[in-house]
Amino acid sequence: MKKITVVKLFCLLLVLTLSLSNLTACKKNPDDAYSSYIYYETVSDDSDDNSEATDSTTDSNTKGGNTSKKTSGSGGSSSQGGSGGPGSQGGALVSTPGWTGSGTLAKDEIVNMNGYTFTILSPLLPTKLNKNATLFEELLFERIDQVEKAYNCKIRILNTPYPDMETIKTYILAGKKVADLLELTPSQMVASKELGFIEAWDTCKLINPKDARWAESYTQLGKYDGKQYGLQFYRPEEVRYCVVFNKTLLKKNGTDPSTVYKMVNDGNWTFDEFQKLCVANTKDTNGDGKMDTYGFTGLPNYISWGLISANNGSVLSTNSNGKVYSTFTDKKVETALNYYNNWVNTQKVMYTNNAAVSANPWSTVSAINPIDYFLEGNCAFLLYESWV
Repeated sequence: MKKITVVKLFCLLLVLTLSLSNLTACKKNPDDAYSSYIYYETVSDDSDDNSEATDSTTDSNTKGGNTSKKTSGSGGSSSQGGSGGPGSQGGALVSTPGWTGSGTLAKDEIVNMNGYTFTILSPLLPTKLNKNATLFEELLFERIDQVEKAYNCKIRILNTPYPDMETIKTYILAGKKVADLLELTPSQMVASKELGFIEAWDTCKLINPKDARWAESYTQLGKYDGKQYGLQFYRPEEVRYCVVFNKTLLKKNGTDPSTVYKMVNDGNWTFDEFQKLCVANTKDTNGDGKMDTYGFTGLPNYISWGLISANNGSVLSTNSNGKVYSTFTDKKVETALNYYNNWVNTQKVMYTNNAAVSANPWSTVSAINPIDYFLEGNCAFLLYESWV
């Protein structure tokens, strides 16, 4: 049996959310029928040596695209025009209200923006505060109100158009403003940089990427080719990916749900223990030769990322020179994916909508609605985002 060495939580990677988190925490409601637990288990081979590769780095130097109109990094301010503009500076200095974190915060000089409208293009942020808002969203809109009043400006959040490369290129070539802030995935950030669509934050004198208001571990993910292109401003930092389990189904198949909590708290929540529970809950309940309940379900790509992260692995690493190199063949990555392959193709404890025998497996499994399938009582575990 492989040994658990580190517990890690996989979080969705976004540039502004910058969320590959090493947090270990839990949310549990022992009396409810469903419970969420954010621990993934870490399995490693004690003989594994994840040595640094110094001769297989990736250094992207290609340039392209029209650079006449650039947006300052992901989550950054635009150098493009728009209605209104900065006015004369005020004399007052303010610090970030409500800050309780550690580290040094720069003092913000109040500037009269003469009614300028800042736009944040994000496919994820809400455009207004609603009754189901998270704590971060409540704090965000509270801060927006404070900034609008202090700086004589407006801040608008836009959900469209989706900031893919073709859309950004179309706006830039037409000489139109995309937005002042862009929320991008890491791949979109890198592509935007290589095409010359965004500027590094290092070029903006008013922004210090090392300021304590940015979550350092997340902001590091916004660094590319030695420069800072992404900043993370989501506070409090949110847990993103988790394991949710069906207590009713576990009980029905002979497992006391409290044992899951105990395994996590005792450091015994491993891939093997998860596997045992999945096997016990994958059953043909009506004798027709087809499985009626499964061990788990979820989005295949997210699950693979989560298992790799849980196993303290990574498909990319950075060497001492700051260059990225691939670690696809690292033992920790192999171990995690081998377990996943076994669960899907050998033990068949993951609900895949019979993707293996379909003409287009990826489309078949991607068409599943894991949340609905889980809520219908068909799976013991749902591996999904915590907002579920």
